[in-house]
Amino acid sequence: MIQDKKTLRKCDVAFGTFLIIVSIVFFVMAFKMPILAIGRASQGPELSTAPGLLPMTVSATLCALGIILVISAWREGGRISGKDFRNAIAKVKTDESKRMALICLIIMLYAFGLLKRVHFSLATFIYLSVFMFLFKATHPVKMIIICGITAALIWFFFGRVALIPLP
Repeated sequence: MIQDKKTLRKCDVAFGTFLIIVSIVFFVMAFKMPILAIGRASQGPELSTAPGLLPMTVSATLCALGIILVISAWREGGRISGKDFRNAIAKVKTDESKRMALICLIIMLYAFGLLKRVHFSLATFIYLSVFMFLFKATHPVKMIIICGITAALIWFFFGRVALIPLP
């Protein structure tokens, strides 16, 4: 039971550190937003309507909570050693982690590459085909039929029936 608590506290330290880093990045990004309210620059700054106020507040709050998490875990024995980093790297190098990274890459290529360059139906067909081919879902002829029907049905029901604008 004591070992489980130590493992949990190590995870708290790691997650708290991650939370601090991410919140600082988002705070800096929010700080780059206009400080003055749009359309009210002649009346002087109005902090309450500044576009960056909410992201800055949320980021600062998350950073504070991350610091509290790290400190409380540290006090309860949550120390991260070099061995913990080596274990984490070994887990990242597993086949499941590589598969997850490949899935994320395919999704990003679809969202940020294909959808901007080709029609939605064709982009969806290519995305599904690549996804199914890489993971050997079924016979290639079946894959093409399934991907074509799926892309057409999504386009028809969302784009034509539900009148949802598709990219």
